Amino acid sequence: MINTNSIDASPFHEGELAIQDKLGKREIMATFGKRAVRSFMPEQHRKFVAQKVTSFIQFLFEKFEAGPKTKSLKSVKRF
Repeated sequence: MINTNSIDASPFHEGELAIQDKLGKREIMATFGKRAVRSFMPEQHRKFVAQKVTSFIQFLFEKFEAGPKTKSLKSVKRF
């Protein structure tokens, strides 16, 4: 995929820029941001994040549901 961020546009929002200014790191972060921050997420990353969120929600339901457990928490994927 191609990074669709403009070369001149900062990927950081106003609050992040204010903190960078306060710390004197805006120039360094501008260089970093243009190379590392993207406006998209690759397909493999989207699938990975979705899988982890689903596993976490499953864990929460099993951990906090009332009544006796019928399924072991060992079957829940850990991350």
